[in-house]
Amino acid sequence: MPAPRPIRNAARTLRRAFTLVEVLVVVAILGIAGAVVVPALNSAGQLGAQGAARQIIADILIAQSEAVAAQDVRRVWFFPSDGDGGTLTNAYQLEDAAGRPMQTVIRGGGPSQYRIDLDSDDRFRDTIIENLQPEGSGFISFDPLGSPIDGPNGNPSVQSFDLRSPGARYRVNIRPVTGRVTIESLGLNG
Repeated sequence: MPAPRPIRNAARTLRRAFTLVEVLVVVAILGIAGAVVVPALNSAGQLGAQGAARQIIADILIAQSEAVAAQDVRRVWFFPSDGDGGTLTNAYQLEDAAGRPMQTVIRGGGPSQYRIDLDSDDRFRDTIIENLQPEGSGFISFDPLGSPIDGPNGNPSVQSFDLRSPGARYRVNIRPVTGRVTIESLGLNG
């Protein structure tokens, strides 16, 4: 007669499936992970516009600080998108009082013109500069005290502009006299 099997072995053979509690814990973890990841994927279009807004605001503040430090006029020239993909569209550059592009060192390279092209920068792709106000202006000039001033020939400085991407729209405002820069969300684009 064969030897009886130990009971311990029977318990091991029955334990090959997951318990209901283990399955529920895994489903709960996957649900929480999905709730965190899915909204982040849906807002990917907003990230380009937010990044562009942060970059442009930082560069406006650099121009303002540079005007104070150099005790001379500094400008940020905007080249809004014209829809035909021209050489200087959807870009901006920082200039000195004589209209020469300011020089900078970007990403460890040699000196280059301080020009940011949103179309050629992967971080800001699909983000468009538009709706510069007042109509017909294309720059922000700062005097030696850091205040926005009218430019050559009495042309008014930009007081606001929009950044539009497939997922969001933002308005950047530059306050007269103080030069304070603020940003507001204009909602999602369709």
